[in-house]
Amino acid sequence: MQKQSFLVLLGILVLIAGALVLWTNSRDSNLPQQLSVPSPAEHTATPPTVASQPTETPKAVAAVASSVPSQPTPPPIENTPPPPRPTPPVADDGLPTEEGVPKDDGTPLPKPSVPKLPKAPDGWLPPPVLGAATAPVTLVISSDFQCPVCRRVVKPIEGLAREMGDKVRIEFRHHALESHPRAEPAAVASMAAHKQGKFWEFHNLLFQNPGKLSDADFEQYAQSLGLDMEQFRKDLTNEAIIAQVRTEGKAADMLDARGTPAFFVNGKPQVGWGSYFGIKGMVQREFDAAQKLTATGTKLEDVYTKRVEENSPKPDIFVKYFVEGAPM
Repeated sequence: MQKQSFLVLLGILVLIAGALVLWTNSRDSNLPQQLSVPSPAEHTATPPTVASQPTETPKAVAAVASSVPSQPTPPPIENTPPPPRPTPPVADDGLPTEEGVPKDDGTPLPKPSVPKLPKAPDGWLPPPVLGAATAPVTLVISSDFQCPVCRRVVKPIEGLAREMGDKVRIEFRHHALESHPRAEPAAVASMAAHKQGKFWEFHNLLFQNPGKLSDADFEQYAQSLGLDMEQFRKDLTNEAIIAQVRTEGKAADMLDARGTPAFFVNGKPQVGWGSYFGIKGMVQREFDAAQKLTATGTKLEDVYTKRVEENSPKPDIFVKYFVEGAPM
């Protein structure tokens, strides 16, 4: 009985073991392929490639380009130089002039007066003047014969003398700058001509020929004006004339007019040239002021000194050297 039971139990165990074997084999055969162990060769597999972008053929590019509206081609950039400055007008005698200046119609300039210089040393000359001694306005010009701007004001000042008539007296004073080596010899030569009554003619010849300021040129100008050549040559080294020329230049420096040209309208300074209308306006305003003084009892001969005292920053220096003619 026991032996029979043992055999039954053994048979059951065999059946169970067989069932387990069958189940295991069935499970292994159904596992997914991705759980299989790769072979060594599979480790060197080529990585997947990125899908290439579609390329355009030349025809496609041309088609796209033709569909885009064309833009106008910009004009080429040219290095165009700025327009030249307008050439200033020139008078008949070759000197520059400017807008507003009365033309020379042949009318003679106002006769020059001879101002008195009560403190001038022997041998000094009265300054060259255009206009009447009784004019209520005195315009003093401080000039240099090698200064290009001084050359520009010659015709405007002549025009001012014509237009303003008896209202203004114009006095010429020398300021030969050290930077202009021929300015002082030219100034002395002009005063040598002034001694013979030909200053303004000689003055114009110097400014008409700015590149011809040698001693030989001075002699040529003097001969053309009919001067006494022996006297002219002596006066080129005249110590009194040289001292007068230098004193006038130093006086301008003391009045802070260190450049040329400079203008003093009844003592009121203006350094440099503005325009014909500007200087004419200054003269007219001074004329109006002088009229008010004479209307209230000031004598005409006292107007100049009185206005200088009101207008000049340094009236004592101006009166001493430009009104009284004192030496240094």
